Amino acid sequence: MKRGFTLAETLITLLVIGVIAVLTIPALIQQIGDYTLSKQRTVFSRKFEEGLKQMRIDGRLEEKYADTNEFVAAMKKYFKISQV
Repeated sequence: MKRGFTLAETLITLLVIGVIAVLTIPALIQQIGDYTLSKQRTVFSRKFEEGLKQMRIDGRLEEKYADTNEFVAAMKKYFKISQV
């Protein structure tokens, strides 16, 4: 006599796996997004600090800038800025 799973048992197992996946995948995606954002903030912070150090070394950090756009224009020489 052959023993195996019935079609109903297999479908119920797949249904349970599907429900667990539906409940856990959004949380995993959120964790990955949070981790990626955290890493991007860290990298940005380090690069920005390095740009400020270079500006200070060149004596450009202490200059008076009329507005933010003028500062950003000066900072572009030390730090890659893609969008303001």
